[in-house]
Amino acid sequence: MRVIAGKYKGKTLVSLDGDKIRPTSDKVKESIFGAIQFDIADSIFLDLFAGSGAMGIEALSRGANKVIFVDNARSSIDIVRSNIKKVQVDSTDNYEILNTNFQSALARIQDKVDIIFADPPYKDKPLDEILDIVIERDLLNDDGKIVYEHLYDDGESITREEFFVEKRKKYGTIAVEVIRRK
Repeated sequence: MRVIAGKYKGKTLVSLDGDKIRPTSDKVKESIFGAIQFDIADSIFLDLFAGSGAMGIEALSRGANKVIFVDNARSSIDIVRSNIKKVQVDSTDNYEILNTNFQSALARIQDKVDIIFADPPYKDKPLDEILDIVIERDLLNDDGKIVYEHLYDDGESITREEFFVEKRKKYGTIAVEVIRRK
């Protein structure tokens, strides 16, 4: 696993062994960042279910102003910290790490965010709950986006009328959707 582009390009990242974390492949990561490339610079990027932190670090590498990493597994948070140290992130002002579940994290975040990347465990289906909290707390900037990775054909879809799927792409058994406010 490596950083694909930007100031940390080529830096290798570590991940947990086993099946607790399934990192987003380079091909999918490249496609996601291609879809949001003009939204990254100076953004606040929320990496929910951060795992290794690879997506948030990629966002920092490509010019995000701040990344908020969220994961409820202590082992994942340790890997995120290790990867941040490994790529030598410029300043602690550029990131925040929250070791908690996504509900508590979304309740605590004070910043309005520009991009929310959510790649939850595939057995979970938290999209509705994420959208509910985002609306309730007014967390997403008006032109903000939610990038949601999930199993393709798992039956999960947007039920909130305030949002729509701007783009959807299938990669083998997974789907990635770019969701925006109407």
